[in-house]
Amino acid sequence: MNLSTLIGGANPYLEFAWLTSPSTTYQGITGNAFIVLTLDTKIIDAGNNGDIGSGTGITGTNTGLTVAGNQIALKAGTYYFTADVPYAPTYNTYTGTEKAIFSLYNFTDSTYVTRTHKFWTYGSQADFHLELQGQFIISSAKVFQLKLGNNEGGIVGSAGNPTMTAGGSSDDQRTTIKLWKLA
Repeated sequence: MNLSTLIGGANPYLEFAWLTSPSTTYQGITGNAFIVLTLDTKIIDAGNNGDIGSGTGITGTNTGLTVAGNQIALKAGTYYFTADVPYAPTYNTYTGTEKAIFSLYNFTDSTYVTRTHKFWTYGSQADFHLELQGQFIISSAKVFQLKLGNNEGGIVGSAGNPTMTAGGSSDDQRTTIKLWKLA
């Protein structure tokens, strides 16, 4: 079933991702720090409501905002979103409970839209997907990032993690955010 049907009709759909070759090295997550996750490809933008940055920045044609690498910009509106990332913690000598925090961050306003936490005991889980979903309203165009933090560190996109395929068998879609513009 198409999610647009569930949330009230044919809403403009946007999808941004880290789209890469399956042999590309993972993204390292440093312990006790929030790392901006890689986003480098606009998969689709059905209503021309967003932009994605590259390198040091672009001036978005849809939003008019300067967007740096690993950032997306969205026009004003109400958005429903889902985001996910394949993640594997690094098990060093830590023997307690580990925690990962996955978040959608409003870079323009320096605020978190939402966060999710995952707790596990050392050695109990090798890899998994972290997921976010929710809804937010912005009254003007804003720039966003996906961030991940863990108390021991970890990796995104290792060969052992499950990944999604977007453009074909040679593409490995890792960090992903999907949005529906509701209003």
